[in-house]
Amino acid sequence: MQLLFTKITEIKPEEFCKQYGLCRDIALFSSVRSDSTCVFCHHLLDEVMSKLKDPDAEFEIIQILIKECNKIEGHVQQCKRLVLQYIPLILVNGEKFLEKNDICALVQACDASQKRAVGSFLEAGLLSDA
Repeated sequence: MQLLFTKITEIKPEEFCKQYGLCRDIALFSSVRSDSTCVFCHHLLDEVMSKLKDPDAEFEIIQILIKECNKIEGHVQQCKRLVLQYIPLILVNGEKFLEKNDICALVQACDASQKRAVGSFLEAGLLSDA
């Protein structure tokens, strides 16, 4: 699992985009990037992080995936075992990955130099709950 996240951090968005035909020209992203796109991206990530930190949301994700396992003929039990064994680990590692990496810069929604101003929405919410 560690290897997966290591590989993800090695991905260069420009190369990935071109390699898989997901963009025509990287300059296209630069022209659409704006402060509001960056703010929206960070807000969206804050929402994702709050869900990843919520045990009820994690449980709900696991329930949904186990339900989906019933659709895999001949491998239902194996699928459920994999979900129970790996999904909690994937969610925890995903949370750590999001905390350590500026995803908004990686997907070019923000300039790499553009950092969040005075903390995140999530941190502000956590402080106000205290």
